[in-house]
Amino acid sequence: MRLLFAAAWIAALGAASSALYAQSANLINASVDSTQVRVLPNHHPLWATAQNSVGLVSSDVTLTMVLERTPAQETAFQKLLADQQDPASPDYHHWLTPVEIGARFGPSSSDLAAVTGWLQSQ
Repeated sequence: MRLLFAAAWIAALGAASSALYAQSANLINASVDSTQVRVLPNHHPLWATAQNSVGLVSSDVTLTMVLERTPAQETAFQKLLADQQDPASPDYHHWLTPVEIGARFGPSSSDLAAVTGWLQSQ
């Protein structure tokens, strides 16, 4: 009987932890339409003008793209950071690896694939 109870408890913990640490939801649900673009405020350096253009970037230059968290992801991330410093929290000093942070608070694998595919097509 104790073995059955222990197995049920372990299964419940496994289900709960997988729900807590599940990967982010997919946010890109359609193909990217390059004709539907908009300029994001404060995301364009003032010096980046047509007058300052020096032509196309060499193919050996590495570019970096930064993806923002959703407001819900950012709130959850900030809560984790606070909980890691709170001795009363179960997450106190429960440090995560960069991969774990990405899985919990970053884009889903599907969204990364969509962005990567679009960038490669451009």
